[in-house]
This record gives sequence, C-alpha cells and structure tokens, in this order.
Amino acid sequence: MIRTMRIDIHCCLIAFVIAVVTATPASADVDPAIRPFSAEYEVRYRDRVRGRSMRTVDYDATTSRYRFRSVTELSGFWLRMAVPRPIVENSEFTSADSSITPVQFSYEDGTRGSDDSFKLDFTALSHDAPDSAALDPGALQVQIMLDAARDIGTRKYRVVDADGEQIYHYSIEGSEAVETALGTFDARMGLQQREGSSRQTLIWTAPELFHLPVRMEQRRNGETRLEFRLLSVTWLDE
Repeated sequence: MIRTMRIDIHCCLIAFVIAVVTATPASADVDPAIRPFSAEYEVRYRDRVRGRSMRTVDYDATTSRYRFRSVTELSGFWLRMAVPRPIVENSEFTSADSSITPVQFSYEDGTRGSDDSFKLDFTALSHDAPDSAALDPGALQVQIMLDAARDIGTRKYRVVDADGEQIYHYSIEGSEAVETALGTFDARMGLQQREGSSRQTLIWTAPELFHLPVRMEQRRNGETRLEFRLLSVTWLDE
C-alpha cells in the first residue's frame, strides 16, 4: 500500500504544478501570464487525512528562471516509517509568450532507499530529445494552464520523466462548485491522463483564484485513491 501511495502522490504531483494566470506587469524574462504563489493542501489517501503539501511557484531574477517546488510530508506511524523524509519536486524553467522551456527537474521519493528519485538536465538532453517541445512533469502543468488561459481546452503533450518520453492528454470536462477551507468556488474540471495508463487525474481550478487548483483527485478504475484539498494560498507578488 505504501509504495502504491508514493506512486499515486508522484503522479498527482505531475498533474499539479500550476502557473496562475493573471495580468501582471511585464519585465525582462518575466512572463506576465504567470503569477507567483504559495499554497498549502491537505493530502487524503482513500478518504483519510495522510499529510500536508506545500506548493510554490516563484521567479528567480538572478537566473531569469521560474521555479516550482513541492514538498509533501506524510503522517501516520507506518507511513512515516516507510517514507521518513518529505517527497520533493523541483522544476526550473523559462517562459516567453505563454510557451514553456524546461531547464532542470528533480524528484525525491522520500523513502529510506530513494529508489525512485531522479534528476533531469534539459540543457544536456536538448540535442538528443525526441521532440524539442518536450516538457518535464512540472513544466507540463504550467503549460496546461497557460493554454487554458488561451481557451485551448484539449491538447496532447510530450513529457520527459525518469522512464523517457511519455504522452499526456488533457481536456476540460465541465464546471462545478467546489468547497474548500477558503470557501466555495466555481471551478473548471480538467482531466489528465497518460497514454497507456488507467490512472486519471482530475484538477478543479478556480478562475476567482487566478486558476489555482482548489482540489485534485487521482482515480484508478473509477476509484478515488489520492486527493489534495486547498487549505490556504498566498500571492507572492503582493
């Protein structure tokens, strides 16, 4: 169960990295479509609270890169024994005219052996990559939200991860009200799925919060396994 939960968390993290869409002042190397933020989520596994997750997107003026960082800490005696360290994702990328270019990506699985941890350097991969438009798992979701802001509701994406190149499909499936710790929001529901996988990730984003996800669910064979619920958000440009 613990390994399955780690896989579910990693897949849901892939479906999470968000660029918040709004109108912000433009400057050199800054994409005005991306709004920096820090958000906290409650993590639930099979409808039980199993931890907290912090997500941050900011801009580093010294490197002219955007940075996404996700830190998920699990709770419960047996989970802490198996996954004593946080599950961490880091993604660095650039963005211009709502088009993402990945630079570096890393994933730490938090287990004692860290068998599933990996790093990607896109500056080294760029010459050999099967498609120059390929994204990392974090940059993927930034691009999805930028495309959603341009009313591109259905698209196929190429993503490079530890297993090589994968194909992901994303589509907007509808709208519904979602209750959170911050209140109820009218949200758009998107469906993300990797080709050849029965695992689906649903993402509810709230236009009122600049398209920040207010809820995420990972489902397999119709069963909800993993869920993230928004607890708080801070806008880093205020």
